[in-house]
Amino acid sequence: MDKKTNALVIALCLCLSFSFTSLAKTTITYQYNWYAVTTPGYNEAFQLLIDTFNRSQDEIFVDGYVVQGTDQRLLTAIAGGVQADVVHFESSSVIEWVARGLIEPIDDVLSVDYVQRNYFPAEAAEVIWNGRVWAVPGYANARGLFWNVNILDEVGMDSTRGPSSIAELEELGRKALKTDSDGRIVRLGFAPWLGGVYPAGWFWSFGGEIYDPSTGLPTLEHEGNVRAWEWVREWA
Repeated sequence: MDKKTNALVIALCLCLSFSFTSLAKTTITYQYNWYAVTTPGYNEAFQLLIDTFNRSQDEIFVDGYVVQGTDQRLLTAIAGGVQADVVHFESSSVIEWVARGLIEPIDDVLSVDYVQRNYFPAEAAEVIWNGRVWAVPGYANARGLFWNVNILDEVGMDSTRGPSSIAELEELGRKALKTDSDGRIVRLGFAPWLGGVYPAGWFWSFGGEIYDPSTGLPTLEHEGNVRAWEWVREWA
């Protein structure tokens, strides 16, 4: 083979190599629906997002799947080296998992500044630890209070707005409570342990906090937390 033919063969090989490389996709495994939510359309919505992303470009292919799992199942997968590249789970658990060495940082593609500017402070705080970003906030929880307009009208309270203080909430609970002649409850005015995030969700209403980011330690005995638990107990 002469030099010209040899050079041509090399050039063709390089072109073919480049073509196959450009056609190859990076596959990313993505585990979603961590809590095995059974709401109709939930999984379908995630799969639609995945399919839309896969059709939008030719460089990355996302292989999404559902694991009806628990923390222990994911820990086992990590220990066995078969975990998904990306896992969608409760953002309030991110820092705990980071502290245990189970999550890789992503601040090379998503900076601390970007997260703090584009997400609510509480959502950003859940994924930033030691000055690094460890996850992408997926959603913001918006907690609300629903009330029965007819019942508030019945008990003589303003049904056009919700309680603006703990005291007003307590008043609503007392007035809306209804018992029979034997003293048994037939209508419960309000119960702070139902819905929302259960008793712990009231910590912040009393000035409490679960975690101190400056020390990295839990603050379960915070005065506000204790008062919240006492308040829930008083209702019970």
